[in-house]
Order: sequence, then structure tokens, then C-alpha cells
Amino acid sequence: MLNTPTFGEFVKAARGTRSQADLAGKADTFRQRFGQIESGQPHDLTETALAQLDAAFEWPTDFAQAALRATLNDHHDTHPTTYQPYDASDRGSCRLGYFADGSVLTSVNRIASTAPAAAFFPMIAAAGRTTLIDIHALDDDERLALGGLASQWNDITNASGRAVCTIAANPDSIGTGWTPIAIDPLPGITSLSQALTLTRRLRPIIEKHLPTDDMAIALSLLAAAIDLGDAQHKLGQSTHTNGIALIARPQGRSASWGRLLEVAGLPPHRYQRVDLTRVFRGLFDARDALIDVAYDPGAGTPISIAGQPEVVAAQDLNGALLLFDSHLTPELPVVVHAAVAAAGHLLPTVITGAADLFSDDFTGLVIDIHKIATALPTDRDWLRQWSAGELKYATITNYNSVTRRAVYTEGGRSHGIDLPDPYPVSASARTMPS
Repeated sequence: MLNTPTFGEFVKAARGTRSQADLAGKADTFRQRFGQIESGQPHDLTETALAQLDAAFEWPTDFAQAALRATLNDHHDTHPTTYQPYDASDRGSCRLGYFADGSVLTSVNRIASTAPAAAFFPMIAAAGRTTLIDIHALDDDERLALGGLASQWNDITNASGRAVCTIAANPDSIGTGWTPIAIDPLPGITSLSQALTLTRRLRPIIEKHLPTDDMAIALSLLAAAIDLGDAQHKLGQSTHTNGIALIARPQGRSASWGRLLEVAGLPPHRYQRVDLTRVFRGLFDARDALIDVAYDPGAGTPISIAGQPEVVAAQDLNGALLLFDSHLTPELPVVVHAAVAAAGHLLPTVITGAADLFSDDFTGLVIDIHKIATALPTDRDWLRQWSAGELKYATITNYNSVTRRAVYTEGGRSHGIDLPDPYPVSASARTMPS
């Protein structure tokens, strides 16, 4: 492949304050080779030369080759990618993009990406599966672009989903098309094992302010879910009560709590009911942020509720595009993931800047957006683990917004990938757009 000015700039930035001679010695090559590459001169770089760059910088295998490819446009690339479009059988498959040979890129369940969140919008639109997007993973332009996606979401998903948000939707900052909602975590919880799994996955988030036994939380969660079911059964219509209202009431003795302990044979003195408003504090804070209060001094009731969000069960969010605030409600992706999975639906995609809040066994696809100015993080320990294949997640780096190409690295080996825009639907196979 031919060298490019962009690749030369990247190599120079990666070298930093180190001398060309020092790196040439590590790679068993000539200092002049580094000078030629950094100059951006369009001479051919062989696989051997690119492998020497990997050795010099201690990059993963084939990283230099993939990084160079990301800078090539179709005019200079003798092997442009061709790819198949989505069809009905592909929807929900979480297809991220394509490898350089045209095969589909399906990833491990967690990715750290230096590419912007907008690079994944075409994948979101094409897959049409439950997607949660953290407002803090977006810049201002991306927020408005996502607003356009929200306006079209029902059409994209064939009316099976909707665009909702748990933050105060300001059209000037995030666009129109969003329906503000509050999330109810209780419906769909039917077993202690299910409640315990949810509790353990919430532990990285709630342990800071709730150092309580996981079993006690899970028992309280299941008891509340049973109370909700009983209340809805008596009323005959589930719309007359909801879990988020039930657990916000003052705590009292629950018949379900006693029954659970008795049936399970658990000692009552060992477990106490947990205040679930503390477990789901973010969900309550998000709901409260969406409540609007009006004041009219001439009215008989001068202070009134001008608007409050619809309460939606987490299990009913299958196929939804959901915008949330990881600072306000970090537990939301875990709650939605558990509810969607328990209902037997496809696991959701989460785009966030706070993936460290998720437990290691969190499944689904999590794309952690790293807002950094360089193509690669500079932390030396991270770089060592990355090159040695010791990271528990894959990475997408060196994203080129012009070519929409990047480098995908997993297990210490790198691959050139394409993130097409747009993903065609129900069209014949064609060459990847530049």
C-alpha cells in the first residue's frame, strides 16, 4: 500500500520525543525508513516494512497495515470492500461493519472506541434493536444528528419501537422526536434468581451508597414485584398502578416479604427489607427531572402539575431508541438489559462514556466512547495490555471520518474495518462508499 501524509503524521505523533534511530534499532530497519514514512511521501510500504513499524512501536500484529488502510481512499485502494446490504433476516444482528475482505464484523460484547458516537449511528439505524445512548457520549453536533434519528425511528423500526428519553428534552440541544418517560424496573421480575442477577449487575453502581447484602436487595425487589402484581390484579388494569409509584410509598410491612422468607426457609432475623428508592435512586431522579410544575396565582389551585412523564415498564422497551444521562441514572442500561433479556428479546446496544460502571458479566453490545484528541490512548499500561492481547475488550481506533475506516483490535491482533454510511437496506451488493 502507498504511504499517505495522514499516516506519516500518525507515525510521527506516535514516535513523540523518541528518536528515529532508537525506533529503527528496535525494529531492525533503517532510520531513513522512518523519515520517509513521516514525510508522507507516496512510496510503497510492503508488509515487511509495516510489520517493522509494529515491532518498533510495540503495536498489536498487523496494526500498522490496518492504520495505513484507514487513510486510503478508494482512488488509492486497489481492493475496495464490497458488502451485502441488510435484509429482514439481518435486523437486530448488531453488525458493526465489515472487515477489509468484506466479511461481516461481529464483535465481543464490549468495545472501547476512539471513534465518535456518530460513527455508529448507521449501525443503530440498520439494526433497529433496543439501543441506549448516553448523552455524555455525544458532542453538540452528534446530539442534533441523533435528534434526526429519533424523528425517523418509528419508520426505521417499522413502528415496533419508539424514541424515548429519561432526560429533559430540549429541542435546541438534542432535536425533536423524543417522548419523555420514566422507567419502571419491577414488571417482568418473576423469580429470586432473576432479581439476584439484576442486583449483582447493579452492584458496581449502587455499592457506593448502599452497602447492603445482595440477597436482601433481591428479596426486597421480588417482594415489591409480587406486591405490584397483586395490586394490578385487584384493580383489573395495570395502568392504575406502577412499580415506581409503589416503591416510592412509605415502607411498611409487606405480606409478600413474609411469604418469601417462609417459603424459602430463610431466617427472618437475618434479612431486613431494603429501601428500593435507594437502589434505583437514578430512576427516581430522572423521573423527578421530567416533572413540570405550574403556578397560576389567579386559579383556585395556584400550584399544579403541568406535566409528568409516562411511566413505562423496562420490559416494554424492546426496539426503543432511548437517550439517558449516565451521571443522573447510571443503572438504566442494566435495568433495561435485564428486562429485555428476561422477556426473550435481543440484547440491547449501549453507547456510553461510562462502561466502567457495568459488571464484567454484562452482556449485550457496549461501545465505550473515549473522547480523546489522539488516535490512541497514551496510558503506558493500557498500551502494553493492548499489544499483548490482555484487554478484556476489543478496541476501535484510528477512525477516519472521510473514508469511514478504522482499526479493530481484539486479542492482540488488528484488522482494517469499514463503518459504512449509510448501511443500504434491501439493495443489491455494491462497493463500499468512500
